[in-house]
Amino acid sequence: MNRIETCCQNQKTGNFTPAKFLFTGREILVEIRGSLHTFRGKFAFALFLAGIIVGFLPAAGGAENRRELADRLMISLCFSNIGLIIMMSLQNHRLTYLLPVGRKEFAAMQIRKMAWVSMILLLIASAEFACADQRAEKFWWDIVAKAIPVSLGLSSCQIATVQPIKGSERNDGTKWPGCSIMVQSLDVGITFINLVSTGGFWSIPASILPALNYLISFLAIGYFYRKTADASLYYDEL
Repeated sequence: MNRIETCCQNQKTGNFTPAKFLFTGREILVEIRGSLHTFRGKFAFALFLAGIIVGFLPAAGGAENRRELADRLMISLCFSNIGLIIMMSLQNHRLTYLLPVGRKEFAAMQIRKMAWVSMILLLIASAEFACADQRAEKFWWDIVAKAIPVSLGLSSCQIATVQPIKGSERNDGTKWPGCSIMVQSLDVGITFINLVSTGGFWSIPASILPALNYLISFLAIGYFYRKTADASLYYDEL
């Protein structure tokens, strides 16, 4: 009963309030806990842990080769991101949307999920950079220029699990799946290039690629929100 009252109260507030953000975090925890009872969820959890191990082993060894560290970190974040998203997408494979949810509210919920994925990936990347035994200047550059934009870019993959339309039907004229794949390819592509690049520190030429990563990531988030909010056939409209 308390959960129903909470849902009703959340529907009356804005879509991007701190309360809504925390409520989405609780929903993610419930979904992950439920997915761990399935083989699919256990396999995803194994991928998530494998990604963390792959990233921390060379970092803890104090790798001086930044290119090798970046390559390992890329593999680590990819595995962790895939495992995390699979665990969070149980509802798209096991459950049906039974509660009436508006299009804009549904789109905002997906963006909030992307924010949670980004925060978790940022925490993992920051911890791995911290264990790499490098100077403070390099560490903060890696956080600002790599960890934050890379986590933003990879979190957009969460949108690939969204099913705003029933089964394999397509929206009239929007072609949501094809468009989302094109934007994700651009977003994730610049993310990987930024992560594996080994340029200088705190200079204008070295900041071009991170700035481009930030810009494309934010544009992609806005694109996904608009596309999801404009989808014409939702479960609540069947």
